[in-house]
Amino acid sequence: GGGCRCAKERGVGPRGVGGVPSNRDGEGIHRLDVLALAAEIASVGWSDSEVGKAICCAISPLDKGVEAFNVKLSYGPGMAEVAPNSIHYGSLACSHTNFVLRCIAGGVASDDEFLADHGCMSVSKLAQRDPAFADVVATGLSWKVLRWEVRHLYPLALPFIHQSRPIASTTCRLLPSPH
Repeated sequence: GGGCRCAKERGVGPRGVGGVPSNRDGEGIHRLDVLALAAEIASVGWSDSEVGKAICCAISPLDKGVEAFNVKLSYGPGMAEVAPNSIHYGSLACSHTNFVLRCIAGGVASDDEFLADHGCMSVSKLAQRDPAFADVVATGLSWKVLRWEVRHLYPLALPFIHQSRPIASTTCRLLPSPH
């Protein structure tokens, strides 16, 4: 019992949200998927309606496991570094999109014509072409945020949410024309 366990929040910056270890059975976010998604969004333009179901769970103040998982995910080229004590939420849906925002905010190496300036992703270059996309890099997605207690009170709920959310977005990806 007792009260709502979630709230809608805007202003959770992308650098404060990381992937969760339950993502893809512990594999997490893949760098090539993030870079491909970044290029796809940059070429067609930002759409708030495509990320309308962003959901994350606050991380317990004593839990350092999610941040450690994200440090591991972010190791190597093409992913934004994780600053110490920066991950306060774990994404359950829109994880790859948030990682795109993290990479742009972090200025990771890129040669994408729509995103990069002098070999790095650039918010200022992005703002010239797609101000809405640049704005969400700064402000973050509009997240439905579950309280951190949910992770402990309902341990099966988060993997269920995580696994069920990407179905619609992955089935709607553009496929090459058979003609």
